Amino acid sequence: MRLTNFYLIGRGSLLLGCATVLLSVSDGWSQDRIFIDPLYGTDKVVVNDIYRPGAPLVGGSTVNLRYDLYRPAALSGGPILPETLPGMLLVHGGGFVQGSKTNSGIVQMAEYFSQRGYVVASINYRLINLGNPLLDPAVEAGPFPVFPPTDPGQYNDWANNPFNYGARIASAANAAHNDTSIFANQFFQDATELGIDVDRVALAGSSAGAITSLLAGYGDHANGPQYDFGTVISLAGALYGLEDLVEADDPALWFQHGTNDTTVPYSNAEALLERAVEVGLTHTLHTHESGHSIFEPFFNFQTAAGLTFAEDSTLFLYDQMDLSELAVIPEPTSGSALALLILSGLAVRRRRVHDAA
Repeated sequence: MRLTNFYLIGRGSLLLGCATVLLSVSDGWSQDRIFIDPLYGTDKVVVNDIYRPGAPLVGGSTVNLRYDLYRPAALSGGPILPETLPGMLLVHGGGFVQGSKTNSGIVQMAEYFSQRGYVVASINYRLINLGNPLLDPAVEAGPFPVFPPTDPGQYNDWANNPFNYGARIASAANAAHNDTSIFANQFFQDATELGIDVDRVALAGSSAGAITSLLAGYGDHANGPQYDFGTVISLAGALYGLEDLVEADDPALWFQHGTNDTTVPYSNAEALLERAVEVGLTHTLHTHESGHSIFEPFFNFQTAAGLTFAEDSTLFLYDQMDLSELAVIPEPTSGSALALLILSGLAVRRRRVHDAA
């Protein structure tokens, strides 16, 4: 849904004063940084919609995969939205066994970036079912070369064998990658309708979602998204030996990792850093000592420059995706200017129109 503001301004004898007021307010707005500062509200315009109906599970069952869509909302007295916006796809964590697009940290992240002018999509994907292995993700080709038996009768014994748990997780990671890729392709295809610049879409994830984001952002297009992301953000992610997927001309990488992380060991971040340096990929790594803590460091820990990790990632995105080219607002400018014009004796009528997107 796109919100368009129309203003009808009556003619009068104070045109010079109007121009002065508009100029002064516009100059004031130039101090605010679109796509960096929280200049907007959040509209959750799509909730729990299905993007992949009947995704297959082992044993013949299926599941409907869903997503939420957040759009920035113009605030009274603030700048209206640029005509074209950056996009972001969020992938939640949970070890491939739990988690949701409604996790509090993911929702906070979606709101954080939508308030800065991004159109944000947050998705669910297939998970391991610990209570019933026959409802595990389907066996599909993917980045990890570990596949369980395709016979459901054999799969049950395989899945319950503790020595196969790592392979089972790898299978789930492949399924999550494939689900993310399917949604990403749809998101890119709908970019124009959503008012998104197709060349400025970021991919971000936490923990298992960060693993998935790295696989989708740097993997082979034959098994992944058919479009290139502008930037990848990884919060405690890893490629687990697949670091050679990263090439110099791939999306820039911003990543955060705990040096005491025992869930996704920090050695994975070191391997990813080494590969990025080796091929010359543009990257930024921020570390902390809080283990596998993710959103507390992202929103509250500070860099040496005094920025939170979140603020630093925002500047990284702004720079790497050249968002200054989009940070142009249509004329006329703000509701504040209109209020001043009314006080100047001009007749002003404001109307909001909602169009289906």
